[in-house]
Amino acid sequence: PHYMSPEQASGDRAVGPATDIWALGCVLYEMLTGTPPFTGGSAQAVMSRIMTGEVESTTVHRRTVPAEVDAALLKALERVPTDRFASAGDFADVLAGRVTIDLPRGSPGRASSPPGRIAVYVAVLGVVATAAWALGAGTQVKPNPMRVADVFPPGQELVEPGQLRLSADGATLAYTGPGEGTGGWRLWIRRWSDLDGNGRPLPGTENIDDFDLSPTGDELAFVAEGSVRILNLASSVTRTLMRPGAECCLTWSDGGDWLYYTNESGGLSRVSVEDGGEEVLTSPGPGLLGYQWPAPVPGTDLLVFEVAELFGRGSQIALLDMTTGEVDTLGQGSHPVPFGDQILFTTAVRSAELWSMDFRGGGRASRPIVTGLGGDLEEGRGAFDASPAGHIAYSRAAPQAGPTRTPVWVERDGTSRLVDPNLTGRFRRVRLSPDGARFLLWGPDGIHVKDLSEGPVVRLLSLEEPRHRPSWSPDGLEIFYSVIRDEKTEVMRMRADGSLPPRGTGLESPEATMTRDSSWWVFRTPNFPEAPDLMTVPADLASEPVPLVATDASESQPAISRDGRWFAFSSDFSGGRQVYVRSFPSADVQIPITLRSGEAPLFSPTRDELFVVDEGWLVAVSYATDPTFRVTGRERLFEVAGYGVGGDPSSSHHYDISRDGSRFMMLRDVGTGSSMEPSVVLLLNVMTVLGGQASP
Repeated sequence: PHYMSPEQASGDRAVGPATDIWALGCVLYEMLTGTPPFTGGSAQAVMSRIMTGEVESTTVHRRTVPAEVDAALLKALERVPTDRFASAGDFADVLAGRVTIDLPRGSPGRASSPPGRIAVYVAVLGVVATAAWALGAGTQVKPNPMRVADVFPPGQELVEPGQLRLSADGATLAYTGPGEGTGGWRLWIRRWSDLDGNGRPLPGTENIDDFDLSPTGDELAFVAEGSVRILNLASSVTRTLMRPGAECCLTWSDGGDWLYYTNESGGLSRVSVEDGGEEVLTSPGPGLLGYQWPAPVPGTDLLVFEVAELFGRGSQIALLDMTTGEVDTLGQGSHPVPFGDQILFTTAVRSAELWSMDFRGGGRASRPIVTGLGGDLEEGRGAFDASPAGHIAYSRAAPQAGPTRTPVWVERDGTSRLVDPNLTGRFRRVRLSPDGARFLLWGPDGIHVKDLSEGPVVRLLSLEEPRHRPSWSPDGLEIFYSVIRDEKTEVMRMRADGSLPPRGTGLESPEATMTRDSSWWVFRTPNFPEAPDLMTVPADLASEPVPLVATDASESQPAISRDGRWFAFSSDFSGGRQVYVRSFPSADVQIPITLRSGEAPLFSPTRDELFVVDEGWLVAVSYATDPTFRVTGRERLFEVAGYGVGGDPSSSHHYDISRDGSRFMMLRDVGTGSSMEPSVVLLLNVMTVLGGQASP
């Protein structure tokens, strides 16, 4: 920011030729003295001194600079734009000696320069005068966006969920930083004018759901447990504006009189800041998951927002006319933010780009502004924000696509060894083949199969079309997996050696497995629009599916016993998630298994044992089945922290059991998937050059 003018540093959008004069003066100043006119230990320090400091005479650094040149520089670097040269041509005339100006009061007069230095000044002034003449002759150079990278001080870093908000003038950043102690997070405020570079935590904002800064920058609204609250940043006093009813995605109106949000039904509402009166604006139609990230377009009755769709079709950006109720879809994208005549938005998580579109011109033409954007874009979270002053803040932390893991064998006493020291990846699931000779790995990079003896890792399917939650066929010849296609989830099958192309099974489910005798499918229904249930259907699909467990709660993670008479599953219908066992296929008997919490059940292939994850431990639950299923004992084996087991009730089989039942194949965490230090980048002066791509 060393060449930034005071009007740019303060967020003023009224930049023009006077801004160019300042930048040119900075370049000449540095050429003559070896240092810019304003310096500092950080970008924020430089910006603060530009706005508040005085320009030192060049003679302080080099006494041989001619007084006329020094006077011209001081005029070019006047704080008020109208006090600078009226044009670049005037600046060039003074530098070339064609016009004289009054020397500043107290000037020592013309300095006597040694002959050898005169040539240096002539060369330097010639270059700068030529550049100034080019500007004055009509070649107007638009100022480029200025990028200021800010690494947070230790203990104040941007943390998950990685949200940030800029104040309207761009001078203040609110973001999710570390919580008190060792867990969670809370909101922090960082003002760029604070030269020490430190932010401050905001009381009462621990683990809140969403937030936004008021247009004046003196208040912050946030959602906590469904209630909308407003925090005064000066007094730290919080008031509750609205009782439970808000889900997320809080945004102030540009006048500060309304707060917009996503309500509990997935629609859009607003609440009056003055009296707390609520108004429902619109509700999602059939086939839509919900609306989120509402943002009023300044000076209009339009509200831009994101449409989250079901069946993997991605997200759309739409405009709501709050006068007529009419909704117009503009195109694909996430997290729209009004920015002058443009709408900024993010694209898919894989490309991680920030784009803009001119919504007043129909909203169909869009172009990239920033590439390499960080944060959890897939969830539409606030990895960037823009201020009306023309600035953008974004996170450049590498997207956390998932931890890097490697398969390991873990004994019952917790000791472990690597399966293959050269095998690492962003794996989410491991499954051993029925004969125990091979295993499959699944993650964002596709489905992989490896022989446990020797041999390469074979990638059967990449994720050009996402494939989900693979499992083996009972004979080990095929692999089942799910795809999202044509507004439905279908179970596919393919040869485990990749010799034949995939084909459909006719079963619709995001996750399915087949019983050992190949007689039944056991599968889970989709998460939306209702909580998932567990179903069964004959393998030939000759009859209609029948429910195994169907309640208002979420049931998942089915596992079939080795004799095929019982199945285990996890559910949250008792409040917290627990593991239960029911008879199969009749499901007329249910037995609770875990005492406190439970998930990820798997039956032993060789003995009457059921393994579950209970409060961070892998627990072996022994059982008997005569005359009915009953628990006979429990044994804690080892802690599963660092093995990627648990915490995802929507999916089964984060681990598997050897075919002799003696040990476990698990995925050990070996890295975070990101080596870039988390930081926030300020992209300044974007409004005047919108469309110019900037890389972080």
